[in-house]
Amino acid sequence: MEQGYKAVLKDCPETLSLEQFRAVAHISKRKAKWLLENGVIPCEDSGKQTRRFQLRRSDVADFLRRRDAGELDAVIPVGAFSSKSACPRPQMDIEPEELFSFLMEEWADAPDMLTTRLAAELTGYNDTTVNNWAADGKIKSVNYFGKNLISKESLAEYLASPEGQRIARPAQKHHDMIESFMDREQNSGMEFGSMPLR
Repeated sequence: MEQGYKAVLKDCPETLSLEQFRAVAHISKRKAKWLLENGVIPCEDSGKQTRRFQLRRSDVADFLRRRDAGELDAVIPVGAFSSKSACPRPQMDIEPEELFSFLMEEWADAPDMLTTRLAAELTGYNDTTVNNWAADGKIKSVNYFGKNLISKESLAEYLASPEGQRIARPAQKHHDMIESFMDREQNSGMEFGSMPLR
């Protein structure tokens, strides 16, 4: 498995900067910096303002493997990279049908039935979390020749539901999708909750 992650990084230099690490791991700069400052991934810290961190490519590959295996789920504190910003948005419920439609638009190119890995990539959660949702009946899945296939529609419905919107530790990608939706609605001049449920 680790060889696969090394293959993903084969075009990267032997030593990566924080920005290169952030891009490869598909995470925010703030989260990448926290991971390095708190020793979640080994690095050299020069203490300088520019090019402060240097990471070995092999350590980045190990981090990606551990993250996708769910080994780091308990490491990152709750809410560390969600809406705890200098100017946090007010907490409000988003109309589930509107958010559902937005997610279906975002995932328009994805097939109707998703592998666990693809569902994880679309949402930012790991394979274990997606499989747990299926086992708990939160999303619909079928076993097809030994593979667990997830209904894209049910996945969008769950993440758009009040329960999905209140996941205690949302994945960065899930959080970013909600932010994008809120930005779009704000720019369109619509108010949240202004459309009645059908």
